[in-house]
Amino acid sequence: MTAGDHNVAALHEAIAAAVPDRDCVVAGGVTRSWAETTDRTRRLAAVLSGAGLGLRADPSAVAAWESPHDHVALYLHNGHEYLEGMLGAWKARCAAVNVNYRYVAAELAYVLADSGARAVIYHGAFAATLAAVASDLPDLGLLLQVDDSSGAPLLPGAVRYEDALAAATPVPPVGLSPDDRYVLYTGGTTGMPKGTLWRQGDFLATALGVTASEADLVAGAARRAGLRTLPSAPFMHGAAHWNAISAWTSGGTVVVQSDPTRLDPADVLATCARAGVTALQIVGDPTKTAATFPTVDGVGCAVAGDRVRLRPDGHIDLLGRDSVTINTGGEKVFAEEVEQALTAHPAVADAVVAGRPSERWGHEVVAVLSARPGADRPSDDDLRTHCRRTLAGYKVPKAFRWVDHVVRSPAGKPDYAWARAVVAGSG
Repeated sequence: MTAGDHNVAALHEAIAAAVPDRDCVVAGGVTRSWAETTDRTRRLAAVLSGAGLGLRADPSAVAAWESPHDHVALYLHNGHEYLEGMLGAWKARCAAVNVNYRYVAAELAYVLADSGARAVIYHGAFAATLAAVASDLPDLGLLLQVDDSSGAPLLPGAVRYEDALAAATPVPPVGLSPDDRYVLYTGGTTGMPKGTLWRQGDFLATALGVTASEADLVAGAARRAGLRTLPSAPFMHGAAHWNAISAWTSGGTVVVQSDPTRLDPADVLATCARAGVTALQIVGDPTKTAATFPTVDGVGCAVAGDRVRLRPDGHIDLLGRDSVTINTGGEKVFAEEVEQALTAHPAVADAVVAGRPSERWGHEVVAVLSARPGADRPSDDDLRTHCRRTLAGYKVPKAFRWVDHVVRSPAGKPDYAWARAVVAGSG
C-alpha cells in the first residue's frame, strides 16, 4: 500500500482485526483495546448515519472546491472521545472538523458556519458557548454531549454521547475510500482560522512531512528558544531543515515561486511554496484555493505567503509574510525577520513587531517585547546595537514596548492586531 491509496478508518479496522486485545487508547485514566475502540467507533458511525449524515448521494455533482461529505465538528478536550469522534465520523463517510476548545462564541460560530458542520460532539463544559451560537446555525442538527466534571445540563435537543452509543448497533463500515476527506482548521495569523480539505489518501504523506500550517505550531518563541539551546538540532519546517534561526536548506519539497505560472529557485527575493502533496482546497472558497494551492509547471503547490531570499549556498532566508510587512520610508520590512533578530538577544524571551503611523516615514517599526525571567531589560540603545548586527538600519525598531507577556494564539502565532494596539498606546 502506498501513501496515496489508504483510508485511515480502514487502517484502524485492519489493525483491530489483527490485534484486537492490544491497547488502542490510554487517556485520562481510560484504557480501551482495539476491539473496544472499534465497537465504539462503529456505534458512533451508526449514530451519525442514522441522523442522515455521510457521503452525499451524488459526489460527482459536487463542485471541485466543495466537500462531498457532511462535516462533524469535534469541540472537545483531548481524550478518547476525540479519537472516537474522528474515526466514527470517517467510518460514517463524514469528515471530522477540529475545533479549538479555547474559542470564544464568535470564533466558534465562524468555524461551525464556515465548515457547514451538521453535527457537533462537545464536552459539557462548552455547552454554554455552543448554546450561544447554535440558533444562528441552521445546518446544525445533531448535538452529542460528552459528560465531564463540569456538571453542565444537557442542551435542548442534544443527546448524551454515551447514551447514543449504547443505543446504537455497531456495523462494519462499507465503501471507505482514499478519496474520503479530512478537514483541518488552522489558526489564522491575521484573521479567522482557515479550513483546508485533504484526501485521506494523502494523510500519511503529509504526516511524514511537516506542512507549512503544521509547522506554525512550533513557530515563535518555542522554536527560537530551542534553536538557542540546541543550535544544531534539525527543526523541521515545510520539509526543510532549520540550520539557523532564519535559514532553510532548499530541497525537493520546498520551492521558490516568484511568478504564479513558473517555479524559479534562482530568484533572489521570492515567495516560498511547498511542492508535492497539498490540500485540495480552502473550505468553501474557490478564490483562496486558487491563490493558495496553485498548480505550477504541472506540480501542485501550497503557497504559505512567506517571503524568502535564496542564498548562493542553497540556503533560504525566511523573511516573513507579506500580510504583516511594514512599509517604512518606502522600504518593506518583514516583521518576522526583525522578531528573529530581537529574540536572539539573551535577555529577550519573546517579541512581536508591528507598524505605527509616522508623519515622517508613513509607518515606523515598533517592537513589543517580554524579558526572560531574572534578566534585566536591556536599554533601547543596546537593543538597536544588537539588531544592527544582522539588520539594515531601516529595519531596526524606532521604539520598544515592554510587556509582561507577548500575546499569541493557542497555536503559538503572534497576535498582530494586539501588537498594533500596544504600539499605538491603546493596548
